Amino acid sequence: MIQWHNSRARYKMETGKKKFAVVGVIIGVVVILIITLICFLAKPSESKDFLFLTPTLTYEMPSFRLSTPCTMAQHPHHLVRYAVAGLYSGSLLICGGGGEYASGTITITRLSSCHTLSNQTWVQTDSLPAPTAGAAVSQSSGGILVTGGLTNKGLTNHTQTYSGAGWTRGPDLPVKVTYHCQVDIGGEEVIISGGGIDDDGSDSARVFSLQGGRWTELPPMNTSRDGHACAVAQNQLWVMGGYGTATVEIMDITTKVWRNGPDLPREMYGGQAVVYRGELYAVHNEGQVWRLTKDVWETVATITGYKGRPIQAVVVNIADLC
Repeated sequence: MIQWHNSRARYKMETGKKKFAVVGVIIGVVVILIITLICFLAKPSESKDFLFLTPTLTYEMPSFRLSTPCTMAQHPHHLVRYAVAGLYSGSLLICGGGGEYASGTITITRLSSCHTLSNQTWVQTDSLPAPTAGAAVSQSSGGILVTGGLTNKGLTNHTQTYSGAGWTRGPDLPVKVTYHCQVDIGGEEVIISGGGIDDDGSDSARVFSLQGGRWTELPPMNTSRDGHACAVAQNQLWVMGGYGTATVEIMDITTKVWRNGPDLPREMYGGQAVVYRGELYAVHNEGQVWRLTKDVWETVATITGYKGRPIQAVVVNIADLC
């Protein structure tokens, strides 16, 4: 009888241990699932896109809501204005511009340095051949093309291409120019428009095309512009704003013929033109964001913290930033 009771007790004890072990395993699995779910929810979706204006001003698209997708190191220069930016091999690159250093007074120094964003840290890479601000930039499969700008010796007509192995000098522009606008329209063709040209910086309506390693002049715009914005949408080149004007002009990329477009709601100098998912936006230098809808500009957002064009806006995926 005693032996039977002892066996029964041992059986209950072993059964209890097994039940406890099973419960422990279940609890462990549940904890792992909860942690995984938390990590998944905390991780930003890689489908998110952002408009990058400065290292501290990043806006979620298409809401234009100020966002911090990840913690990013401060850019080596306190503030950068009139720099060029682009994406190369999935990395954000910022070059040149004027560095502003706030130490009681503001000193503006033109820069030649370039920095690329790697693991949320700015890493110095191949510098521009000369300190340059107010240049224009476009990117294609061949690299990042930078043209013109203001150097320590005045306006320049030099062009440079970055393709991951330093900068390569390209064909000189027919004119010295700064604060112009530049787009890659595909088919290995780049078009620049307007800007302040020659040594007096007069506003220009001239338009040039780079194709096959040579610049050729295209029909001019109706309005002379500098500090304007441009973008390619609907197989057309849209040029908008500039100093003292809200006018918009549209060039058919195939025929190279200009026509007038719908005026912006107000004058725009130093603004941005952005195409996202086939829709054209204009970002005013004081923060208003307009979207073109059936030939009418409608206000869709007002972004905070933005005053003027520090760099040319770049639409980036979260994977490019974080």
